[in-house]
Amino acid sequence: MFLHCCLALLALFLLSGASDPGCEELVKPLEDRSKLWGKWIFYAGTSDSKEQLKELKTLHSFWVKQTPIPDSEDMLIRFGHKADGKCYHGSVNATYLGNSSTDTYFYNSSRHEHIGKHLATCPDCLLWTDHLEVAGETTKSRGFRIFTKTGTLEASHLEVLKKQAECLNFTLDLYFANTTDLCPYESEAVTDARREEQ
Repeated sequence: MFLHCCLALLALFLLSGASDPGCEELVKPLEDRSKLWGKWIFYAGTSDSKEQLKELKTLHSFWVKQTPIPDSEDMLIRFGHKADGKCYHGSVNATYLGNSSTDTYFYNSSRHEHIGKHLATCPDCLLWTDHLEVAGETTKSRGFRIFTKTGTLEASHLEVLKKQAECLNFTLDLYFANTTDLCPYESEAVTDARREEQ
C-alpha cells in the first residue's frame, strides 16, 4: 500500500512538473519571425527601473503594425500611441542580427535604441524584452512588453507571462494599458483627416 501511495505521489509530482515549465523553457527566443507580422495592441509592460516604469505609465494606449521588409531580414514597424489625449503616429525599422533586433527612434534630439528580443509565449501574444541605449550609452534599465492581437488576454496566459517576467528578474508591478481607446490606424487617420478637410 505504501508503495502505491509513493508511486501515485511521484506520478502527481511528474505531471505537475510537466505542466509548470521552468525558467529555461519560459525564456526561449521566438524562432519563427513570421509570428511577429500584423497588428498588435500593447497590453501590459514593466521595467526594472522605477523611472522607466513611470514613463511607461504615461502611455494611455499603443498599437504596432509589423511587416517584413522585402529582400531583407528586417521589418518595418508602424505605430500609434496615445498620451495626454493626443495621438502620435510613426514608423521605425527593426534591424535583426540572429534572434536580437534593434529598433531606433529619434526624439528630443537624441538617438534611442531599443535592443532586445522576442520570446516564445502564449498564442496570439507578442513578448518583447529589451534594454535601452540613449545617444550610444547603455542604460541600466530593461523593459518587458506584452502585446496581443485583440487587446484581451486569458487569465492563464497572463499567469505564464508573469512567470516569464519573474524568470527575467522583473520585480516591479505590471502596468496595464488601455486596449480599447486606441489611436486610429494610419489608413483610418488619413481617411478621417480627408473628411475633416472637406
